[in-house]
Amino acid sequence: DLGYNAFTPSQLSISASFSLGRTRETWAKIEYVQILSEVYPSSYQVHAARPLGKARVKNVSAKPISVKVSFFVEQYMDSPTESPRAVYLEPNAETDVPFYAIFNEAIRFVPSMVLRAADVFVKASPAEDYDDKSQTRLIIRGRNDWDGDALTLRYFVTPEDADVMRFTRSVMSQNKDTLAAIAKQLEKFRSARFLFNEFASRLTYVNDPKASKDRVQFPTETLALRGGDCDDMTVCYSSLLASIGINTAFIDVVPPRRLDDAHIFMMFDTEVPATQSSIVSDNPKRYIVRKNERGEETVWIPVETTAITEGFQKAWEIGAREYFDDVEVGLGVVRGWVRLVDVMPR
Repeated sequence: DLGYNAFTPSQLSISASFSLGRTRETWAKIEYVQILSEVYPSSYQVHAARPLGKARVKNVSAKPISVKVSFFVEQYMDSPTESPRAVYLEPNAETDVPFYAIFNEAIRFVPSMVLRAADVFVKASPAEDYDDKSQTRLIIRGRNDWDGDALTLRYFVTPEDADVMRFTRSVMSQNKDTLAAIAKQLEKFRSARFLFNEFASRLTYVNDPKASKDRVQFPTETLALRGGDCDDMTVCYSSLLASIGINTAFIDVVPPRRLDDAHIFMMFDTEVPATQSSIVSDNPKRYIVRKNERGEETVWIPVETTAITEGFQKAWEIGAREYFDDVEVGLGVVRGWVRLVDVMPR
């Protein structure tokens, strides 16, 4: 360094800064911040409408104020997300203000769990800038992580995925002559059967109940790996059906006092009117009657995807028996230990 070396005389530098004008008045303070949940990339959109956390805010001024809280995580958000409504606070009053997060697409590609710093801001309406800032920690899970809730399992269903579309278009093309010859009312039922059997011929079910509670493959991964567990198969088959316009629903079973027997299978809408159910089956225990989005009762077929290697008929038979035992006999829906979760809005 030519400007400073061993032969340079000792020097002392002093700098001073002066603040001109009046010090900005503080209106609100953040007492503490609480994160309410981890972020799962598969269902990151929910935090735009469901609070990710809350901040305890106090009015430290002598006047009533209205406050809003903003949240920001660098890299995974393009800008801070501000609470939609202002909260009114009297002098010296304090309250919890929920905050939300609109994440960008980068969060979908987090490979494994990370801990990130996050900023929380509070701004009172008289102030031009934020009044106070607090930093917290946010856990972001990996892209394949799942929280075990059937409601969020829906976010792994990707009918628009290129591999899914390619698969279904190929199967439909191979069976177009057969489909053209059957009654129009049975078209979706037969299409679902064709897809299932072709799906089954390429894949292997892997019995891995422990992993199914925290990790789920996306359909494109299941098709590429040619295998998966219960949740993987259910998600992938639901995606295949949704890609050709067939509505599906998860059947989430969590037996009381038998949590190790918790299980998910699925059902699909044939769109056959309930009054014509006999064209699907003469046995009412083999199907479910539900209302569609138009309020019409249609025939739904339960399918046990763990029996995928045994073909559609066997998977249907097992699924129907499980549904009858759990819902009709065990009153699982009435008692709250069986949930029917529509995968796509009906």
